[in-house]
Amino acid sequence: MATFDTLSAMDAQFLYWDSDRTPMNMGNLCIFEAGPLTDERGAFRLDDVRRAIGSRLHLVPRYRRKVLEVPGGFAHPVLVDDPDFDINRHVKLVALPRPGTDDQLKELYSHLHEGMLDHSRPLWEITFIEGLEGGRVGMVQKIHHAPFDGASTVDVMELLFDGTPEFHPVEPPPWRPAPAPDPLTLMGAKWGEQVSNLWKRVLQQPTAPTSQPDPLGEMSEAFGSLGEIEQPPKTSLNGPIGPRRSFDWVQTTLTEAKQIRSLAPGSTVNDAMIAAVGGGLRELLIARGEDVDDLVLRIMVPVSLRSGQGMGDGAGNMVSGFVAPLPVCEADPVERLRRIHRSTKELKEGKQALAIHLMTQSAEYAPASLMAAAARTAMEGSSFINLTVTNVPGPRRELFLLGARMLELHPMVLIGNDITVNVAVESYVDNLSIGLAADADANPDLPVLRDGIRRALDELLERAGAG
Repeated sequence: MATFDTLSAMDAQFLYWDSDRTPMNMGNLCIFEAGPLTDERGAFRLDDVRRAIGSRLHLVPRYRRKVLEVPGGFAHPVLVDDPDFDINRHVKLVALPRPGTDDQLKELYSHLHEGMLDHSRPLWEITFIEGLEGGRVGMVQKIHHAPFDGASTVDVMELLFDGTPEFHPVEPPPWRPAPAPDPLTLMGAKWGEQVSNLWKRVLQQPTAPTSQPDPLGEMSEAFGSLGEIEQPPKTSLNGPIGPRRSFDWVQTTLTEAKQIRSLAPGSTVNDAMIAAVGGGLRELLIARGEDVDDLVLRIMVPVSLRSGQGMGDGAGNMVSGFVAPLPVCEADPVERLRRIHRSTKELKEGKQALAIHLMTQSAEYAPASLMAAAARTAMEGSSFINLTVTNVPGPRRELFLLGARMLELHPMVLIGNDITVNVAVESYVDNLSIGLAADADANPDLPVLRDGIRRALDELLERAGAG
């Protein structure tokens, strides 16, 4: 029986935006202890790793599905089983030259994340990196943003890896790829789906006054809040995007983030991380000779709409967000944190996140062909923010592959839309990594941002009496 997996309008938008200059790939760099992943000769156990990962792909069906266009652009693309799926194309091995330093690892990490994934195959790759000094192995995950969002990639890791040092072999069920639907069947199914969605939408509208809050009034109020978003100031953070990437990270811990939170009662870990990022951005812009005395950047703060852990809500993109002010003009890191907390608290209690969510939902009723045609223009145009700072709660337990412990996890978020640097924060057990993704040509001084964030964290911790 022919089957397909529907992509939402938001999912499909990432396909329409995809290009060699702005690949819509996200992912992370994981670092494992090397011992259990090598054999008695010291060679990486690639075949064993492929078998271990392949045995669990039935838990992540989209890892064996590829994109299929709907004829004539009548509807958004769908995902269908790839009859030619070969895990050897998706799980690879490369080696660092000696001595295998972290700087070499970051350079290779950047190179691996450049360019688009092949749309004729399932949209993911895992590349292991041997030769890393200190008895370690790197693993770069490159995942397209269309089938998954940041939160669901965490679920994927927890499904593919073990939660204990004991390797648990899995006997997977037989996999027989379902045939792709023929064009007429696919067009008919998508037409019926659109009519059904529209009809449900109509039935959800109120037909008579009730004592309940007016949903139309709430929508009007929500969309009105979008007009309150101020235009982002012009800085060197925004400009044309090229094909080359640069990645770096700053490490801290959840324990330290909670100590920083004590400086502004009621603040969140995300507030603390944004305050530290603000300190780094302040140093970066000052080093570039830009005036920061009155500078307040505009940042997008994504908010996951998933109701719980796991992919019970489904894969795909389930996210909203709000645009928050980031006062890089504030030299005092504690006062910067307090200002950020006041702003984010007010925005969370307001209607802006609802408006952004409703705006993305409304895209479901826009013609797919029109969205696809407008996508490149939108991606290459100016943005309504200076950058994104996203925070993804990562695995709360240690993960293992063939008994090898995952030691570190560093996130990567895509860039585009004239935004030359973005920030992703992700936890792993008690560790926190602040991942920096940048256009390499626009940000040759990315280490200034990294070191500035580190100094901001250290100053905040000192003020909190930590250490």
